[in-house]
Order: sequence, then structure tokens, then C-alpha cells
Amino acid sequence: MSESKPVWGASWLLPEEYKAAWGARAIADKHYKNGRWGGMHVASLLGDRQSAVGDWDELQKWINANVLPITMYYDGSSTQVAEVNDGRFHARWTPNGSFGYIYIVAWEDK
Repeated sequence: MSESKPVWGASWLLPEEYKAAWGARAIADKHYKNGRWGGMHVASLLGDRQSAVGDWDELQKWINANVLPITMYYDGSSTQVAEVNDGRFHARWTPNGSFGYIYIVAWEDK
């Protein structure tokens, strides 16, 4: 098992082993789509609501290019988990029924 987990984000969605990990509780921005409210995307990442463990330089570049631009189209009350997998990099996120936050975690395989 990896020694520590990020303090913020969906750390409960991390696998047991990873080289580096990052988590955040982002403020969501809601959109109107298909006649209803429900699209959510990351509107703000606050410096004091994100944390990382391990050497995460490469992971950070991947997150900025491949995770943060993604928009999720489901209700803010949802507990659905979305994910993206790209070789050794992975991310999962969910609003976790919060109606205003997106809990994100990303990691690089060992």
C-alpha cells in the first residue's frame, strides 16, 4: 500500500498502490443542457483544497491537459463516478451528492 493519500478530493477512489497522487475538492460550475440543469465542470480549483503525494510533476501536466477540461453532464445530487484512464495515468471524479463540488483524484501507476 502507498504510504499516504492526498488530503483533499476523492481519496477513497484511489487504488492501494501508486507512484504519485493528487486530489482536490473543486467548485463546480453548472450548465443548462438538453432542457435541464445538470452539466457540471470544474470552475475553480482553490490552492488550499488540493493536495498531492509523491513526485507528481508528470501527473500534474497530464491532469491539466486531460482531466480539468472535461465537463460532466449529470445532476449535482449524483454519486456517479466518472473516470479516465490513459496508460499509466488515471483519474476519477464525482459530485458525491454535494450540489456544488466535484471531488477529484488522479494518480500515476507505480
